[in-house]
Amino acid sequence: MGEKPLPTIALQESCQINGPRIDSLWHNDIVKRGQAGASVPSIAWQFVKTRVLISSLIHLLGMIIALCSPILVLQRIITSTEDRLQMSTEYRATNSSPVLNTTRSIELTDNLDRIIMMDNVIISTHVILLISAEMLSYFLIAWSAAMNLRTATRLRSACLSLAYKKLVRSSMRCAAPVHQTLTYFVPDSNTLYELIANGPLIFSGPLILLLSSLFIWSSMGHWALIGIVVLIVLYLGLILSAYLTKVFATRAMKFSLRRISLLQEFIEKICIAKIGKYDKRFVAGIRGIRDMELREMKLGALSEGWSLCMVHVIPIVTVSAMTMAYLITHNFIVSANYIPCLVLILLNLKHCVRSSWLAMSSISRGVASLNKLKAILILKDNNRFTDKPIDRNLAIAINGGHFSWAQDNSTVDRIIRSSSQYILEETPTPLANLSPPHTLVDINFYAPKGRLIGVCGSSKSGKTSLLLGIMGQLNHSGGHVAIDGSCSYVPEEASLLEGTLKENITLGEAFDASWYYKTIQACKLNDDLNSLPGNDDTDVSTVELTNSQRQKIALARALYNNKDINLLDNPLRNVEKTEGLDIFEKAIIQILGEKCVILVSDKIQFLERCDTIYVMKGGKIIEQGTHNELLQWNSEYTDLIKSFSRRQEGAVTREVVEPVRKKHLSIGPSISGSILDIATQMEGDSDEGGVHDRLKSEVKYKAYINGDRRWWHGAIVCTLSLLYSVPIAAAPLVFTYIAQKMLTNTTTIAVILAFMVGFIIFWGLILMIIYNEEVFTSASNIHELWLQKIYRAQISIFSTVSSIILLNIFSLNLQEVDYTLPRLKITALMHIGISLFSVITLGILSPWLLLPTLTFLSAALAYNLYIRGLLQTLYEMKIHSVTPIYTHTINAVSERAVVQAFRKERELSKKFYKHCNTGLAYDFLLDALKLWVEFRIKFISALALAIIVTICASVSAINVRYEVLGLAFICTLQLTQSVVHLTGALMGGYGSLLTVGVVDKYIMNIPQEKTTGDNIRKQWPAVPDIHFQDVLLSTNSPIDQEPLNFSIYAGEKVAFRGLDPELQRDLIKCLLQIDDVFAGNIIVGSLNIFDICIEVLRDHVDFIPRVPVLFDGTIRYNLDPIRRFSEKTIVKTLQKMLLWEKIAKLDERLDNDASNIFSLVEKKLMLLARIYLKSMAFSKHIIIIEELDEDAEMLDGLFQDVLKDFTVIVLFSKSSWNAQRVIKLNEHKMMKITTGSSLSPVATDLLSVPKNNETSI
Repeated sequence: MGEKPLPTIALQESCQINGPRIDSLWHNDIVKRGQAGASVPSIAWQFVKTRVLISSLIHLLGMIIALCSPILVLQRIITSTEDRLQMSTEYRATNSSPVLNTTRSIELTDNLDRIIMMDNVIISTHVILLISAEMLSYFLIAWSAAMNLRTATRLRSACLSLAYKKLVRSSMRCAAPVHQTLTYFVPDSNTLYELIANGPLIFSGPLILLLSSLFIWSSMGHWALIGIVVLIVLYLGLILSAYLTKVFATRAMKFSLRRISLLQEFIEKICIAKIGKYDKRFVAGIRGIRDMELREMKLGALSEGWSLCMVHVIPIVTVSAMTMAYLITHNFIVSANYIPCLVLILLNLKHCVRSSWLAMSSISRGVASLNKLKAILILKDNNRFTDKPIDRNLAIAINGGHFSWAQDNSTVDRIIRSSSQYILEETPTPLANLSPPHTLVDINFYAPKGRLIGVCGSSKSGKTSLLLGIMGQLNHSGGHVAIDGSCSYVPEEASLLEGTLKENITLGEAFDASWYYKTIQACKLNDDLNSLPGNDDTDVSTVELTNSQRQKIALARALYNNKDINLLDNPLRNVEKTEGLDIFEKAIIQILGEKCVILVSDKIQFLERCDTIYVMKGGKIIEQGTHNELLQWNSEYTDLIKSFSRRQEGAVTREVVEPVRKKHLSIGPSISGSILDIATQMEGDSDEGGVHDRLKSEVKYKAYINGDRRWWHGAIVCTLSLLYSVPIAAAPLVFTYIAQKMLTNTTTIAVILAFMVGFIIFWGLILMIIYNEEVFTSASNIHELWLQKIYRAQISIFSTVSSIILLNIFSLNLQEVDYTLPRLKITALMHIGISLFSVITLGILSPWLLLPTLTFLSAALAYNLYIRGLLQTLYEMKIHSVTPIYTHTINAVSERAVVQAFRKERELSKKFYKHCNTGLAYDFLLDALKLWVEFRIKFISALALAIIVTICASVSAINVRYEVLGLAFICTLQLTQSVVHLTGALMGGYGSLLTVGVVDKYIMNIPQEKTTGDNIRKQWPAVPDIHFQDVLLSTNSPIDQEPLNFSIYAGEKVAFRGLDPELQRDLIKCLLQIDDVFAGNIIVGSLNIFDICIEVLRDHVDFIPRVPVLFDGTIRYNLDPIRRFSEKTIVKTLQKMLLWEKIAKLDERLDNDASNIFSLVEKKLMLLARIYLKSMAFSKHIIIIEELDEDAEMLDGLFQDVLKDFTVIVLFSKSSWNAQRVIKLNEHKMMKITTGSSLSPVATDLLSVPKNNETSI
């Protein structure tokens, strides 16, 4: 496997072929029915109809052949055997007569020999016909399964392509987590394969039932139809049970989505959650939702378990009813008619009932999954403004424009959204912090060609929304928009797309060397490229780029693509002043001088160069004119310029050049591509330490087996499963005894049959209850164990681990524990019992029958061992292939505003197709491997069946007992079916255990926060002084860096100057007990900070990041999650923090949703209000603020008044504020290697969780 490349997926199954096909069908359905009436299952049926019908006909033909073989061939074999036995009996009776002469005796002997020879020929011929029919049946069914596999792969690739295309083209105002969208709203491969493979059986099952009923009627008479009536009644009960299973599974899935949403918020806001001690609330919420999810899963499992029980009960009850009805009306049973009926009901009809149950389950799950896909397909696309300005000199003309982030609430839109059972809420994105309902109101904006247009305003005035509105990202609710030319877009928080740096700049355009290097020079990227390990061919995912470097690359992208209209949203915000002026002159003034440029900026040196400036406030354009004209008016623009000037004067110029750093893991396991990469690294680490040196097989099996933590519980389940399988496997033996007339008393027969049916139902119920308890105990314990490990994990781990991996663990990987393994486990246990009893029965019939039986079992075992290595490799590759799909999609969707502006959806789709086709290839190979093994086992079973039937017809001890031949036939086919199901369960279980084992090993090795330390809450800190004593923060500090020696005293308001960004992050991590110091001591309240229990430390030390975040929920929840304080106390606190005036105007006040209400400054005030409330319980507080911007003056007043007793540490400020003391540190070039996501727009923020650009869609 390692030396030879695996085959790729066929072109006919690829995304590039099937995506456009289903897209065309979807558009045609919308045209025909309208968007509200359009149905995804309908277009999916049109997509697969031809292939499904052909495969269904092939499968039906195979089933009819399998049905006819016992009806025609086996019946003829039994009749010939019965004739031979009758002739032998008559011959012995005639020979015993004293009046028989010699001539008559010779004639009878010749006739007997001739009849026996003819019967042997007939038996041998029909044995060959029987085996040929069985092999032909197996071949046709395998052929149908192979067609279904390819059809399902095509449908899966089509659904993925369609969903990706819609996500990338969707408007920025549509919100939904991409990871949950892909895992919840796009059907997975197994669901689609089961839908395609099992769905058509819903029709073949009743047809087979009809044909079987006709044969039973003709063979056993009218009274035998009572059994068919019983079968139909129970069949209807099976339909009801399948429906209930679907209902409970749907409910459980909804709870699962809520749980993953809450977990995602917890992971992405882990720093604030842990420091603010909200982590317990998150964990409690996740547990509560998990309990509700498990409750629905239990009900669904009980319903599904009852369905599985009925699959085995229905054939036995049917035969029992038919047998009793026949015995009551007749005195004996005709074996030649009865035994083929046994084969039909116990094997063929049992398979039919099972297939119908699978069909109903598969259809309900598959149709529900396809319906959920519609929630993506009805997302709003961005607007394409096709009108051009009447004035040919204008590039952009907006007359009376109204734009909003709100969704369209028209009647038609509500009908469309309600037509899908599952809705992706189109909620405003975090950019929409303006007053509803209109984000931008009465916009009159004109941008001439070849002019530089400036846009300025205070924070949240609508500047970015104006650019997004021009690109069609907002809901255009009024006015007229006309655009002439192609667009480029540089966002304020610049992020990079997947690929190399050169690919990020060229963005799919043809490479022009002279133009490319001119762009590089204009954007001052030469030194940055030289610092990269691979120059401009460096993959951006392997290095950590600074904010300024990302902004320069994003600007270079706009220059290289040479569009007519360039929308630049504060493109040089993080670039140093001198370098920024140089880039502005060469890139924007010179290269883009002949283009239309819309520049959003708060830098005076750039605004004064603009030809026209638009001033925005509250979502409106309030002023426009040149820089000098606006200054003369002494209005809003003048105040803005004064504010900008004070900010620039107060800002500390940091000349430190941050080098490009390779991604490297300093703490905890790294993630490069998938969960297997983690496990591999940790396995190596554990071998070195000698602590976790375990065999790989142990990891696979112990993770799930130990989930129950009660070995005796598992032993009881195994015992019950074997006991339950005994009467199922013994039923053919009981019915054969009745056929042999060994049981003649009708009452006795009725009691035996009633006991057998009652035993199966009783033990089935007991097994179902105990097994569900054991399964869900394991599921609950494993989820709780994994959640506890995440809850107690060190914060630094979340800055190195992609949230995609963790979300996959608690969604896709946890489904292995919740659904896959329980099914496979009970299937394996039951079929082990059926197989064992079938082998024992064959051995009792004749020891000769054990030879082909054991040979067959040995061959099946050999096949399983033979493909074990290949199976493991394919599962590992499948796990590897998942992460690139999610990473690329999340990156592309989060940056879709840039993609749509440059019109590069097609180029990104090609990359997605490549990742997706790889994942589909591994899914296809895995399923094809299972089909390959299943067909060969069935082929060997046909040979074993031929040998067994031949032995039964040849061995003298058996050939006179034609009932034994039928029993051997039934037991052999029963054994074959059980071995096939057992093989499939073992193969699936092996892969699931491999996945769960790897995940469990990773989770168990996540570094945990220490829980030891001085846990003295009342006495510490008596005086919250902070003393740095010869402290070196970084293990890679430069040699010339001096140790930190300074003190911060209780109640002081301290500001730092000259603090390097790396030193800033290290300082915060040490003060929050996230990282240890390299040397020295940090003393807080007379104790070393690392000797203090982390829970106690977080009661007294709080942190406000540069970009504050609030939790999803109400205002009250964000301030007081455990409702410790009264409403009056909370209101007083909000009044002190200058927030109550705004909150009092809201409809629900404290119970109002906190999302999209507060500005950046107000969010910091909310965090201060939360800290102030917490200080009432835990006094002597220390507040660490990462950065003060334009909020400095407002917060300064609070520091001196409301928070005068608090110790406040401000690490960086762009504006002046009245710090009581300034600590100046020497600047040093930090060379510490850290890990972060260069694809993340906030990768350089403290403790930001790499989300692979996962934002809202």
